[in-house]
Amino acid sequence: MTGFGLFAIGGVSVVLLAVIVRYMRRSMVRSVSISALQFLPELASARQKRVRWQISMPLQSPLFWLRLLFLALLLAALLADGVSIHTQRQASLGVLIVVDHSPSMAMGKPSRLQLANQKAEDVRAHVSALKGCSKTIAFPSVPIGAAQAIARDGFAPAMLINSLTDSLERDQSCDWTHLVVISDLPPQAMLALEGRERTGTPPFWFQVGTPTSNMAISGAHFSPETPEGRDADLEIELEDYGKPSGPVSLELYGPDDKRLDPVEAMDLGVPGRKRLHFRVSEAGRYRALLNETGGLAIDNRFEITLNSIAAMPVILDEALSQSSLKPLLEKISTVHHTNPDQMSVSIGLFAPDAVSVKRGIFFLQGEGTRSSGLGYFDGSNELLRSVDLDLFEKMPSTGLKVVPEGFKAVVSDADGALLLAMREGDNRAVLMPLPPGGFASMLLERANQTWLVAFLNAFRYVNEDRGQITAMAHVDDTGAPLYDVAFESDVAKPVGLNPQLEDIRPVAEIRQESHVVWPWLLLAALLALGLERVLDQPLRRRI
Repeated sequence: MTGFGLFAIGGVSVVLLAVIVRYMRRSMVRSVSISALQFLPELASARQKRVRWQISMPLQSPLFWLRLLFLALLLAALLADGVSIHTQRQASLGVLIVVDHSPSMAMGKPSRLQLANQKAEDVRAHVSALKGCSKTIAFPSVPIGAAQAIARDGFAPAMLINSLTDSLERDQSCDWTHLVVISDLPPQAMLALEGRERTGTPPFWFQVGTPTSNMAISGAHFSPETPEGRDADLEIELEDYGKPSGPVSLELYGPDDKRLDPVEAMDLGVPGRKRLHFRVSEAGRYRALLNETGGLAIDNRFEITLNSIAAMPVILDEALSQSSLKPLLEKISTVHHTNPDQMSVSIGLFAPDAVSVKRGIFFLQGEGTRSSGLGYFDGSNELLRSVDLDLFEKMPSTGLKVVPEGFKAVVSDADGALLLAMREGDNRAVLMPLPPGGFASMLLERANQTWLVAFLNAFRYVNEDRGQITAMAHVDDTGAPLYDVAFESDVAKPVGLNPQLEDIRPVAEIRQESHVVWPWLLLAALLALGLERVLDQPLRRRI
C-alpha cells in the first residue's frame, strides 16, 4: 500500500471516530410544551450539559449510517485503482496451419510435402465441420516477416515469428485459437515453442513421412601450423542417420580446385560420427563434397574459408624484443615487430593509449614490494586456471590505482591496486604484472612458473575467439550459402505419436479485464453526503 493510501486511511478513520463520539455524547434534553393556564408544580431545571453514553444511540440513527456509508465510499475511491473482472467469451475455433516446406519434405514417394498437404486438408475439413475458420501458410518458404498477431495472442514459436507473413495482423476474419504444425521432423528438432499459449491448449504437431537413411557434413575444424613444424590441418566432420544404402565418399578441393587426399583413409560406411583430416598449405576457399546414394543432397556441399593457415601472429613491443619473452613466443606463434594487421595480438608494456585500441597482453610497468597481500580475486576466472594464488601473492609488483575503461578486475591487492584485469568484447586484452625476476630472467625457472601459467592463460584468452576459419556454410550447386539446414540431417528418425483431429475443438476464452471504478465510488459518496444533508435539516428543526 502506498504512503498516500495509508494517509487516506488514517484521515478517514479520525473523521469516522469523531462522528461516532458525537453520536454517543449527544444531549438528551428535550423541549416540553406547557399550557400557560394549567397549574403545574415547579419543574426541575434542565441540565443542558448532561450526557448519556449509549452505544446503541448512533446505531438507531439513519444519519449515522449515511455518514458511515459516505466515509466508506470515499475511502474506497481513494484506495481503489480498478477491479479485474473475468469474462468468458463464446466458444470459437480458429486454426492456423503451418506446413513445412523445407528441402527434406521433397523426399519419398509420395513426397512428404504431399502427405503434409493431405493432412492439412483433413484439418481444414475438420475445422469447417465444427463451423470454425482456418488458414494455411508455408514455412520457411514465405517471405520473412513478423507474426505480430500470433505473438500478441500467445502463439510465439521462435522460428515462426521470423518467417510468417505480416498479413495475419491485418486478417481480422478469424479469431486464432489453435496452432497446427505439419512437418517430417519431431517438434524438438525444428521449433522451440514458447510456453505462452493463449488458451492453454498447446500447439498440435503432426509428423509425416517415413525414415530415410542420410549422411551429412555437419561441420569443420581447423588447426593452424606452428613454428615447430606442425602442418595446418583441416578436419571435416560427418554425421550419419541410419545405415547408408550404398557407397559413400568425401572429396575436398582446395583454392586451386585440386583434390586433396585425407591424411588417413577411412571407411565411411562405419556407423557413428566420423572425422577426416586433410593437410592444407594455403589460405583460401575449400569445398567439401559428400557423395552418397539416396539421402538428402542439400547437406552434402560445404565450403570453408581460411583467412590464414599460420597461428595468429604476435606483434612484440620493441622494448621487449631482446627479452626472454621472445623465445617463448616464437615457440607458440609467429613474432613480428612491424605494424600489425587486425588479426594480430600485441604484447608489450602498459600504456593507456595503446591498451584502449589494441588486442593483446600488456604488462604493468615497474617493480615494487607489496606487503598488503591479496584483497580481491575472482577464483573462477579463466585467467587464474591452475594458478597458485599463494605464490601469485608473493610476486613483487606495482598495481594500478585506477582500472582502465572497459577492463574488469580479476586480482587486486588489499589497498585496491589492480594486479590482473581483463577486457571482453571484440578487442580482448589482459593487464598483468611483470614476472618476479623481470624479463631479464629465464621464464622457465621455478620462481617464474606461477607467472608463466597466468601468461599462458592470458595468451589463450586473447586468441580463442579469433580462429582462422572466417566462414563456413552449406552451399547449393551454385555456391550460394544455405542456412538453417543442419536439422535436415534428421530425416532418419521415426514418426512419433500424432495427435487426433478430434482433439482440435472450439474453446471458450476467459479473459481478465480491468475497469476503473474510483469515479463511480466518488459519485456514490457524494450522493450519500447529499442525502444525509437533506435528511439532517428536518431533524434539526424538530429539536
